[in-house]
Amino acid sequence: MPVLVCTASFAAVLGIILVTTHTGGGGGSPDRAGAGSGQSATAGISPDAASTVRDWYVKGGEPHLTQVSRDVTSIQDDQAAGDTVSMQSDCATLLTDVQSAQVFPPIAEPQTQAHWSKALEQLGQAAADCRDGTTEKDSALIDKAGTELTSANTELDLVTNLVNSLAGS
Repeated sequence: MPVLVCTASFAAVLGIILVTTHTGGGGGSPDRAGAGSGQSATAGISPDAASTVRDWYVKGGEPHLTQVSRDVTSIQDDQAAGDTVSMQSDCATLLTDVQSAQVFPPIAEPQTQAHWSKALEQLGQAAADCRDGTTEKDSALIDKAGTELTSANTELDLVTNLVNSLAGS
């Protein structure tokens, strides 16, 4: 039963993400759990930087941030249901949404953009590995995707916290 092994492996790795990911309502500010570092995410960032982040968010960044978060949640839901067919489709959707976000103009605040870029890079790799792993029923590739999603989720949390803080959400 290789499919069950693949699903169980992916489920174990993605279980970590399920605890930390929350999606926001449409049009509002992103709602994700904090990274919990105890330090202000915005320490040393100027008021002008806050304005540029707010502009990025309201001029089209919000749908990208929200959609990739929702995609991760969809993958988690598929995993919880043991639905590798939907997981494969949702991983492909995440990859498409990541590519769309990558061609959207960058965030003009370097710290936030660095985390956003890293999150998108990691999400793209995780989505490709997830899609390929579920297609090929390759448990090692699915495990790798789960590890990549965990790392990407950490970066996504940092971006969300910075955007919330800087955009005044």
